[in-house]
Amino acid sequence: MNVMFTREVWERYKKFLMPALASADWDFLNHKLNGKFSFDPDKMNSPCELPCLIITGKQDSVVGYKDQFDLMKIYTNSTYCAVNNAGHNIQIEQPKIFEDLVTAWLN
Repeated sequence: MNVMFTREVWERYKKFLMPALASADWDFLNHKLNGKFSFDPDKMNSPCELPCLIITGKQDSVVGYKDQFDLMKIYTNSTYCAVNNAGHNIQIEQPKIFEDLVTAWLN
C-alpha cells in the first residue's frame, strides 16, 4: 500500500494507522459492510454538486488514480489531485502535500 518506505513514513504508520486498524470493527467491515454502500455511488440519479476534494496517489495499488477521474462526472464541484510518489496512504507518505491540499481546499 505504501510507495515510500522511510523511517518517517513508518513512524507515521505506527502512530496513525496501526491504532485505527487495531480498533476497527473487522467483523462489521468484512462480513456486514463488505465494502458495499447501501446504494451504487457510480449510478446516482443526479450529479452531486456539493464541494468535494479527491486526492489520489498515482501509485495507489488499491483503487488506482485513473478510475477516480470518472468521479468528476458525478461530483461536478470537485477538486481533483493525483500525487506522484504516493500510494493508498498518501496522508502518511506525503503529509506536507496532503495537508497543503486539504488546507487550500478548505480555505
